[in-house]
Amino acid sequence: MILKQLNIFSRVQLVINSILVIAFIIVGLLVYFDAREDVYVETREQMYLEIEELSHVIDIYRVRDRDILNMAANFGEYKINEYSDFEESDSAEIDFEAVNPITKNPMNIKIHEWFVDEMSLVDNFYIVDEIKTLSRVNASIYQKTAKGYVNISTNIVNTQEDRMLGDIVLNSSDIVQTVESGNLYRARFNKNKSWYQTIYKPIYIDGKIRGMYFVSLKERIGRALKAIFDKRKYFKDGYAFIMTKEGRLTIHPKERGMDYSKTIMFDKLNKLDEEKGTFMYLWPETELTDSWYLSFKYEKSINSYVCIAFPKKEVFKHLNNRFLYITFWFALFVIVFQFALVYLNSNRKEKIKLVSKSIAKIAKDGRTEKLGDPEDEYGQVYSNINLISEKYTMLENYVNKLVNNQLGMNLPDILKNDVIANTLTKVDKKLIRADKLEKEGDKEANLRKWESDGLSKFIGILQQHTDNIQELSYQLVNNLVVYLNANQGALFFINNEKVNDVYFEQMATYAYDKKRLITKKIYPEEGLIGRIYNEKKTIYLSEIPKNYIKITSGLGELEPNYLLIVPLLLNMEVYGALEIASFNKFEDYQIEFIEKIGENIASTINNVQINTRTRKLLEQSQDQKDQKTIVQSKEVESKSARR
Repeated sequence: MILKQLNIFSRVQLVINSILVIAFIIVGLLVYFDAREDVYVETREQMYLEIEELSHVIDIYRVRDRDILNMAANFGEYKINEYSDFEESDSAEIDFEAVNPITKNPMNIKIHEWFVDEMSLVDNFYIVDEIKTLSRVNASIYQKTAKGYVNISTNIVNTQEDRMLGDIVLNSSDIVQTVESGNLYRARFNKNKSWYQTIYKPIYIDGKIRGMYFVSLKERIGRALKAIFDKRKYFKDGYAFIMTKEGRLTIHPKERGMDYSKTIMFDKLNKLDEEKGTFMYLWPETELTDSWYLSFKYEKSINSYVCIAFPKKEVFKHLNNRFLYITFWFALFVIVFQFALVYLNSNRKEKIKLVSKSIAKIAKDGRTEKLGDPEDEYGQVYSNINLISEKYTMLENYVNKLVNNQLGMNLPDILKNDVIANTLTKVDKKLIRADKLEKEGDKEANLRKWESDGLSKFIGILQQHTDNIQELSYQLVNNLVVYLNANQGALFFINNEKVNDVYFEQMATYAYDKKRLITKKIYPEEGLIGRIYNEKKTIYLSEIPKNYIKITSGLGELEPNYLLIVPLLLNMEVYGALEIASFNKFEDYQIEFIEKIGENIASTINNVQINTRTRKLLEQSQDQKDQKTIVQSKEVESKSARR
């Protein structure tokens, strides 16, 4: 309702403003979200590079710890092999207190006493202590028993500073299986919230594996890497941390050692089940939460996730500020643009009035006085008004010619793209088409009359000569050749009196107003007539086989240009064929006419053949009756004579 109260300029201005705003919103949103996607992808890839760098640092520390442990294992092997008289007592076994690894209850184990340099190794710790002194790793020596390998010497102490002897490694464990095969066993395990790297190696006595020694090193990844992780900053509040596969934080700037296994964030991480990825989550998981991104990589060597968490709002902060900046300048542009439109409108009012007056006159009278040509952009408007006036004059002349039935006129170049002129041209074409259709209707009526007269003519011939097949054949061929304006024709009937001798018999031939006496027999497997018998279809040729047929006249023999062979069909049974040759082309309606005549000829032939066979049967029956009467008369006369 309010829109109707505005003038045209205000409406245009409103539409332009709406289009500008809508276009800005659509394009802006498309560009913005496309840019968001680019920023997200770029940030994600950058975080993956950062994580790879952290993983590399972790590998460096792990390799360092592994090298220290390998050195300790080699040193332990050296110290054990250093004692050439390392031997096992053959005396009776002694009791040794151990701890059940499953129930943690004390148990009594029988062991053989071991000697080194004639000193018993039981309650003797100088070898393991020397290993620890030189390599700063924990070491233990295990002796093989019936139940497994028991710890008889160690430098590992509990909280009461007592050495933790009696630890048993059962025979069913992977450690025992590997060591007894003569190989080194390396493992990583967690104990008292700390990770350890360990190595088990076999001890040989008299060439047999009778024990194993153990070295372990507490990983310094957590302690050494925390400072490195804490120094890394990602955006303003982002940070890096390490979380185990079970959800415990091993490195974190604020919550190291916390269990995250019950958080939604950890649940998402587990469900992804991927080695590397990025996802969004809410943190902290309370009512007042923010959206965060988490990029992670599963580090198999430490069975943990290396993660980088960073706030979502910080990722897109720069992009959002830039978009607000662009929006501000767009709004300023729209305002300035509106003032410019108003200013231009005030200068054009007078010219618009003149244009309106000229258009009104064209609408009323169809023409107007020629306008001048101003130098500004309105010069084109004036030229168009003058052109419209000129076109109306030409259209008036065109309509007058159509009224006077002057059809098929060419449009002037000035009107070729005019809608009204093109419409009048269509009217002109329709009038021409109507005239053509009227003439074609007359032609079609003449053809229908030609066909109707022909059918009547030949049905009359078929009814007049049913008792003389030869005369009937001649009359049909004669009249068909003349009626079709052809040059030569022949009629063939099927002779099937003998089952094993079926052939086409030529009944009549006509050419150049003369009856030709030609007799032919054509069998079904011979020539084009034979094809009719098998295919039961009309044959129409414009390229006739050489020497197939000649048209004889007073000027000599000539080959026709066209040949038409129509089967005489009744109920899809061939009764004969009609062959017509001509120097002129056969039209479709002529071919259809001959095919219809062919059906009537076939029906007549069928009736004549039936009547002929009936007549012959009656004559044969009468002859037999007369012969019987004569025989009976002779028998009566013979009997009378004997009497």
